[in-house]
Parts: sequence; C-alpha cells; structure tokens
Amino acid sequence: ALFSGDLPGAPEVASALGLAERTLRRQLQEEGVGFRALTDQVRFTKAANLLQHSSESIEQIALSLGYAEQASFIRAFQRWADMTPARYRRQYRGGGIGQGK
Repeated sequence: ALFSGDLPGAPEVASALGLAERTLRRQLQEEGVGFRALTDQVRFTKAANLLQHSSESIEQIALSLGYAEQASFIRAFQRWADMTPARYRRQYRGGGIGQGK
C-alpha cells in the first residue's frame, strides 16, 4: 500500500529496513521465499484489491502497478490467479471468490 507504480528493488527495501541487501536476501531465503516472489505477491494482492473494490479500468490498474503494457499485467495476473483480471472482477463481484492462488 505504501508504493504506487514501480515497486522498489531489493537495494531500496533493504535500505528502508536498515539492512544490507545481502542480509535481506539471506533472511528471505531462510523464510523460503525469493525477493521476486515477494514482489509478485505484493502486486497480486494490490491488483486483487483494486479489481474487487475500485472501478478503475484494467489498463489503469496495470499502470498503477508499474506495468508499461496492459498485456504484461494480464499475463502476470493469469499466472497468479489462473484467470484474467476481467474474469476475476466479474466472479468476485458476482458472488465472491477467494484470493486466487
């Protein structure tokens, strides 16, 4: 929720947490998650929330998440939720579904 557009990279996140980037990556590895997987999870959560609770277009949501093209966002969302953003929105508003994967 603190970030709009491009998410910060590992160096920026580590710095904000007062850690060296290597320490951040090591701690994530100990938790069994990579930095990219974590940022994908943040993007999915933000996308799902926007699809559920806003009337922003798919294109606007893609841009707000830092995607240069709507098509890239749609492919990523399909990978995360096994459905398109439009279908997710219709299903959520039509009777509710969970958070995808």
